[in-house]
Parts: sequence; structure tokens; C-alpha cells
Amino acid sequence: MSPVVGYERRGGASRSARGLPGASARSQRGVVLFIALIVLVAMTLAGIALVRSVDTANVISGNLAFKQGMGPEADTAMEAAIVAVKGLPLAVPAINPTADNTAQNYYATKQPDDARGVPLQLVAAASGWPFEATNATTKNTVRYLIDRLCRFAGAPVAADCSVASGTLGPGSTPKDVARAPAVPIYRITVRVDGPHNTQTYTQAFMH
Repeated sequence: MSPVVGYERRGGASRSARGLPGASARSQRGVVLFIALIVLVAMTLAGIALVRSVDTANVISGNLAFKQGMGPEADTAMEAAIVAVKGLPLAVPAINPTADNTAQNYYATKQPDDARGVPLQLVAAASGWPFEATNATTKNTVRYLIDRLCRFAGAPVAADCSVASGTLGPGSTPKDVARAPAVPIYRITVRVDGPHNTQTYTQAFMH
């Protein structure tokens, strides 16, 4: 009887040994599936990041194109402001440089500005700004502000204003230059708002 019992044990051991490779294969398939899922998630995230980067690049390039298109309109507004400061016949009514004229966006004193040197009033300007103009084709809206770089209104005083260096004609002496009237400097700032919240500022100084 003992040989039979021994055979059964050997047979049981043999059946157990034959069962081990199947369990190992199932375990390997589970590991492969897990790795495949991780790779799939990584590829999905990479695809989303790529789409977003392309969209961002398109937005940036579009905004740059809009900003470049604002240049001619900013130049036109700058020329109009210069005409107003110089008091040429085209400026109606002519600006009195010693006093504020808010109807023409002119201030006889330097206005508070931000870190860029842009007057805060122009930064906060909204619809209804005097001499505001919107191009029907480009949809660009132009606004400007002129301020004299002086601490006080009234006749310009060199001690209270940023003034241009005095110059006279040929043959003038340093004393003549010193006696020349103070010529204040004017700051002209133009703001252009375009589609997609694009915005640009142009600034010039004149005397």
C-alpha cells in the first residue's frame, strides 16, 4: 500500500508544479496591463499639453499681429495731439498751455503715472473719453492725453517744470541762452485698444 501512497504524493507534487507557470503568466499579464495604462495616461497628458501650447502660440501670434496693426492709428492720434499742443490752425479750439483743458485731454501739470510712465487717467480711461475714435474696419479705439511736465499751472517757471535747453540764433552768448524763456516739455501719451483685449501705448515728448 505504501508505494501507492507515494505515487499519489508524487502525482500531487507534479500537478502542483504544473500549476505554477499559469499563475506566473497571469501575473505578468497584469503587470503589462498596468504599464500600458500608465503609458496611455502619459501620452494623453502629453497630447493635451501639445494642444494647449499650439493654442497659446496662435493667441500670441494673433495678438502680435493686432498690435502691429495699431501702429498707424497710434501715429495718427499722436500727430493730432502734436497739432493741438502747437496751437496750429487745425487745433479747434486752440489749447491754452497754462491751464487744464479736460475737453481736449490737456493738463497744465504733470499727471500721476504708473511704473511705465503712463498717466493713470489714461490707463483707467473708458468709453466716452474726449476725442475718442474707433475705426469701423479694424475696431481699434484710440485715446490720448497731453500733460505739461510742470508742478503748477500758469506761466512756466524753470524751477517748477521740465524744460528744454534754451537755444538762440547764431552769435548768441551763454548769458543770452540763460535769459531765454523757459520752454516746458509736453508729454503726449496715446492708447490704442484693439480686438481680443490687445492694447498698446505710444509716448512722445515735445516742446
